Amino acid sequence: YTLNLHEALPIWPKPNCQHLYVSNLAVRKSCRRQGVGENLLLACEQTALEWGFKDLYLHVLENNYQARQLYLKRGYELHRVEPSYTGGLLRLPKRLLLHKQINPAGLSLQGQTLSQ
Repeated sequence: YTLNLHEALPIWPKPNCQHLYVSNLAVRKSCRRQGVGENLLLACEQTALEWGFKDLYLHVLENNYQARQLYLKRGYELHRVEPSYTGGLLRLPKRLLLHKQINPAGLSLQGQTLSQ
C-alpha cells in the first residue's frame, strides 16, 4: 500500500488570499528586449485568471527602469511606495508595489494570446 503523503497532508496551509503576487520575475541579460519578460508576465496574468483571481501585485525597484516600463506597458499601476528603512543610510533604491486588475480582454501580445 502506498500513501501519497502530499495529498493526505499539505506541506503548508493553503492561504486564504484574494490577490496573487508575482515574485522574482527575471530574464537573462542576453535574452532581454526580445519579449521574454512580457510573455512571462502574460503567462502569470492568464494563470491568475484561470485560478479565479482578478488582481495581481508585484514589486520593482525604483531604479529598474526597463522593468518599470514593461509593467507600465502591461497596465500595472503604482499601488504604494515601500518605505526604505536603510535606504537613506545605504542609498538603496525604494521598492515600488505595483498592481493590476486583470481584464481577460487585455491578455494579448500584438493581438495574440499566449496560447495561440
